[in-house]
Amino acid sequence: MAPESIRNEQTGLPSDIWSVGCTVLEMLTGVMPWIEQFDHPLALMFHVGKTGEAPEIPATLSEEAQDFLRSCMRKDPEDRLNVKALLRHPWIVRHSKSSKRGLSSVASFRSNQSKGGGATRGA
Repeated sequence: MAPESIRNEQTGLPSDIWSVGCTVLEMLTGVMPWIEQFDHPLALMFHVGKTGEAPEIPATLSEEAQDFLRSCMRKDPEDRLNVKALLRHPWIVRHSKSSKRGLSSVASFRSNQSKGGGATRGA
């Protein structure tokens, strides 16, 4: 949860961007952010709300991945990248190029669904 959400301040898309960063960090590491530092979720929320600090980003991640995560979890919500900028981030662009085949399969599936073709259950 973004620091401004915890402090019950105005929230919006930048708060969601913070959450994207936390989710991506967890997906990359396999560990919930801050899990080893706090015994109780309320202690974690108090810390984030009071300090606005982002979780530690492991140095073992690529520089591009680290930059992407830092861009999502900047302390000031106005300083966080927006969705369009994140989608143009070099880390996303590089990985989306390597998965074009997977993305085109999703596009084909969606096109088929919109034309009335449905998925077969149990197949």
